[in-house]
Amino acid sequence: MADCYGEVNTNLGTGLVFELCRDSETTISKSIEYYFRNNREESILILDNIELLKKYLIKNLILFTDLTPDNILYKVNENKLMVIDGIGNYDFIKISNYFSSLAINKINRKFDRFKLLLFEMYPDNTFIQKRYS
Repeated sequence: MADCYGEVNTNLGTGLVFELCRDSETTISKSIEYYFRNNREESILILDNIELLKKYLIKNLILFTDLTPDNILYKVNENKLMVIDGIGNYDFIKISNYFSSLAINKINRKFDRFKLLLFEMYPDNTFIQKRYS
């Protein structure tokens, strides 16, 4: 997870400020969307890291609202994923904030949808198609 520095008011509402993730002093980390869209070999490592990210979120009961490929960066130098947006629970009644079993079920459901999304968004990415077919 990228470090979160708090909230900021924008013309679109309240947002969160996350750290700037870098691969080196001069290179900003790219989203996993970049690697998947270009069918890069790093896709294999990213797919493995998606499972590690899921385990991390479950262990720490971190809920997210918008798990998309452009909300996750891949830090090449550390071989790890960084979530940079979509953290939180926007349910009207936030019952999963109080019951860990409900939070875990919610995280699992969202990851299942995320994997389906990847499969549908990147039909030409052979790594994704092999993993999730």
